[in-house]
Amino acid sequence: NNQTTQKSCAELSALSSQNAKAVSQVDYKLCDLVRVVQQRPNRQVKLAGPNAPDYFDLVVLLIAKRSTPTFLLEAEEARVDKQVGSTPASSGSTSLVVKGGAPAILGFATENGALTQSISGTTVTFRGNPLGIFHALNNDGLVSSFIEDEKDVMTRLLRKTSFAFSFDTERGPQPGVFTASKQQLSSVSGRFEFINNRRPSMYAKEWNDFLSKQAQQFTNTINNSLSALVATENTTSPLAWRDPVLQAWYAETQSLLAAASNDQVESVLRSQVDKLPVAELSPQTITQLNGIENSIGVYLQGRDSVLDKIAKGTLVTLDYTNKREANAPDTSNITFIAEKGPGGRTDFTFNGSLTFFNKKPTPLAGAQPIGRIRDFNFSGQFDIPFGSVREAGQFVLWGSGKYQRLMEDSFTQAGTMVPNTKGDIALAQIGLRIPIKGLGIKFPISVSFANRTELIKEKEVRANFGFTFDLDTLFAKFKPF
Repeated sequence: NNQTTQKSCAELSALSSQNAKAVSQVDYKLCDLVRVVQQRPNRQVKLAGPNAPDYFDLVVLLIAKRSTPTFLLEAEEARVDKQVGSTPASSGSTSLVVKGGAPAILGFATENGALTQSISGTTVTFRGNPLGIFHALNNDGLVSSFIEDEKDVMTRLLRKTSFAFSFDTERGPQPGVFTASKQQLSSVSGRFEFINNRRPSMYAKEWNDFLSKQAQQFTNTINNSLSALVATENTTSPLAWRDPVLQAWYAETQSLLAAASNDQVESVLRSQVDKLPVAELSPQTITQLNGIENSIGVYLQGRDSVLDKIAKGTLVTLDYTNKREANAPDTSNITFIAEKGPGGRTDFTFNGSLTFFNKKPTPLAGAQPIGRIRDFNFSGQFDIPFGSVREAGQFVLWGSGKYQRLMEDSFTQAGTMVPNTKGDIALAQIGLRIPIKGLGIKFPISVSFANRTELIKEKEVRANFGFTFDLDTLFAKFKPF
């Protein structure tokens, strides 16, 4: 274990020489601390004195441990590109448009309504990334798992894939009850991201780049804070932290380092940094740390600029969905998704899709043969975020439109074909996504307007609602590294 841990810092050093952005400030400062402690005969952490960057490194680690989870949480909650729920063709859906992103770990959604069908329903959807789920079960942090996955081609490809399973709760022997049975499985989906400039590893690197550019300001401000956080008037050696909780952690660290061999220094420090009592710091310490952050004039502005840059990132995705009908013919759908932030944090999404029958349906007696292509459609959506991520949470107002051309007559849920239902369907929608701050839960509410549905040609106005849960947000908050 010691050799593996030691190699980790060596690998980080080599990686940093190739690309400084590839190494987080947490790892960089930790390895810097390991290096100086290993060079001392007594292997102790010094809070002051010549050739002692220990205090600076420890305060940076404290700030990073406190602030980076907050920033990652804000970044996750600010994203409007994730598709967590079902696709528009489902009997339960809240959006006309399929978004380009997907949860890095796992998302869950339950939605009620109907957009392109005549009968409303409730659909439960699980959407996630297989590699992200593996890392979550392995207790890996959100950022560290992405950095690890970028080391080889295979894991980079797996990171670009995601899956979804949707269940229609109206099916099966207990309608309205979610059983996750084969009978309720209404669709299976897979997607591949060709371009994704909004994944967590990218905005973590942008954040790391911002922090590194402010290094000199951090150095001056942190060094000036020494007397406020450390009892420098004491003549004892080593000096002590003014915060009792932080001092208890420091004393334990010193004791463990004194008993460790030189090869064990890194493993001891890694373990102790993970135990930094950031949630138990005294109000005075928190005030000082906040002051360090806020005294850097561009700090909060820098956070916002990184979030704005993320929002402008481009996504290009291809999604395949196999829709399993209860009685009607099964269909397959291929959707091309392109997404871009035109300015600020507004977002525009374009969809172009084609749906075809898995097997050619049998036409009615005397009717024309039925082709394989069921329909094609084009759709677009504008998302307009408002509110503060740091305060009540970010709300999202959206408006969308969709044109669908039915190439063949529709089938009822009983599996019978309805003549003279070919033609055009035009839909419009307005919606609002309401967040619960810090929990990854959002409530989408939308109203859709249609000139017709699949089975009737009258005008329709429908309300759709649901909720989504994104596990990425909780990992950003509680397991960022």
